[in-house]
Amino acid sequence: MHARVRRYVAVGAAVAAAALALSGCASSASGTPAGATTATLDPAHPVKISVIRSAGAQFEPLEIGIKEGFFADEGLDVDVKAGTGNPATLAPQLVSGQIQFAMIDIATPIAAASQDVPISLISAIYNDDPSNKASSGLLVPPGSSITSIADLKGKTIATNQLAGSPVVSVNKALKDAGVPLDSIKWVQLTPDSLADAALGHQADAILTFGAFFQGAIQKGFTFLDATSGGMTFPRVTQVAWGAANKYMASNPAVVAAFIRANERAQEFANKNPDRVREIDTRLTKLPADYIAKRPIAPFGGPFHVDVIQQMADAMYAQGFIKKKVDVASQLLWPDAEKN
Repeated sequence: MHARVRRYVAVGAAVAAAALALSGCASSASGTPAGATTATLDPAHPVKISVIRSAGAQFEPLEIGIKEGFFADEGLDVDVKAGTGNPATLAPQLVSGQIQFAMIDIATPIAAASQDVPISLISAIYNDDPSNKASSGLLVPPGSSITSIADLKGKTIATNQLAGSPVVSVNKALKDAGVPLDSIKWVQLTPDSLADAALGHQADAILTFGAFFQGAIQKGFTFLDATSGGMTFPRVTQVAWGAANKYMASNPAVVAAFIRANERAQEFANKNPDRVREIDTRLTKLPADYIAKRPIAPFGGPFHVDVIQQMADAMYAQGFIKKKVDVASQLLWPDAEKN
């Protein structure tokens, strides 16, 4: 078993043990009442919820929704905590009730489902369409001799999460290019240290996302084609809102209100890119001239079940999970928008 797989299985086992000890619920999402999206709350008596947002991408609609009062209109008082960049910590926090909702990458709940950890995805935040300009993937530093993914044989790649969906996507691209997966050395670092590690010759390439991806581009890094999730798994959901099944079954009105507020915020963000840029200016370290010109991919959309299933099957084939996952029945909240 490769080092990246061993490390991930250990993390997954820890997550599963913690979550199951705290919950005792089954992993299937089917326990959520059908039609829950019609339930409402009383804005005069708001329900306080805690959520964790991503460390570096796709959190702008959440901030907009709070500022514009969309969550307050739905009877929600939202406490936002910034993520650490380590998705393995999210499932235990959701199942224990420390937080109610979390922005989560698609691989984390797939792995949780394979361990019978009772969390589900309720709403897509970002679907990686091939037509969108890449905002994640492999980058090589200025002056690198690497010009294609085929040149990565025997090289070191640094990333912040050794078993996230970006790694699964890159592994597929490597395999398609004829690069043996066991020839790659993966190194785990914090998201904000990846670019400097490559510039300091500690890694030959970096796999990163969002503001960290854009920041590296600003430092002269070059994107390697065909290494973003949207290219290897077209239209795959990269980021979504997740919640614990037990919480959703007990609080259908809160879940429904949260989804409605998010959908309203995503629609507002899609129509008002200047507000997205304002939040980037306030909450990221991206250069002002880049923020003013950067492409902004659409927020929201349905879960493409067949594509997510391909991702889950790839995780099983690559050894990241030991048990196959059925996305439709184990991963998605029944009332989630999907096709």
